Amino acid sequence: MLLVEDDEGVAAAMADALRLNGFRVDRARTVADAYDAFRREPPDLVLLDRTLPDGDGAALIRSIRRHSDTPVILVTARADAALRVQGLEAGADDYVVKPFGMRELLARVRAVLRRTGHRDGPPGAVYLYPEDGTDPPRTAAVLHLQLRRVVPSVPHGQADPAPEQLSGKEFDLLVLLVRATGRVVSREVIAEQVWGSSWVADSRTLDVHVSAVRGKLGHRSMVRSVRGVGYRLAARVEGR
Repeated sequence: MLLVEDDEGVAAAMADALRLNGFRVDRARTVADAYDAFRREPPDLVLLDRTLPDGDGAALIRSIRRHSDTPVILVTARADAALRVQGLEAGADDYVVKPFGMRELLARVRAVLRRTGHRDGPPGAVYLYPEDGTDPPRTAAVLHLQLRRVVPSVPHGQADPAPEQLSGKEFDLLVLLVRATGRVVSREVIAEQVWGSSWVADSRTLDVHVSAVRGKLGHRSMVRSVRGVGYRLAARVEGR
């Protein structure tokens, strides 16, 4: 994601919120820097301040639109309706007026990514939806494969939780369960695939790692124990 914003405080807050939710963020402070960054590594989405030290963000959008349909969200302190229309007519996909909350920003980013054919999350994001019947209903846990961390599942309406970093073995264990979604994976198979041996199948080591993964998913019932056999992931999986 390319974030184009010359206000250091605003840019830092936005970048932190995006990174905490698994997005990789590249920064630019001027139209010229943004254009260079875009050509160097085309992003999945551009968050663009309307007024920059060396020019107008709308002009940058028109330049981008000559050769790319990358989604753009304009971010500005100006609430004037005419300026919003100008930005949209230049090719922006959405428009956010300062001041705004980070939850609103993230919701708009995800909505634009969905509308433009992208998944509403960063590359490598796998969404784990708890099986039906949770009370109260819960959000999906989000496994970020490249970052090896997971955003826990929480009841709907709660604040967005901070991501949890997975250890090497925790990550390998969770990925194995995700790949076998709906099927029981025996302790022996887990031991072989995660530890490369069978010794752990009869030890407490596996149980300790399963408990840690359950805690980091935010909903312990998402990893179910099948007595005398092994474990299964009790979730619907979407994503890459």
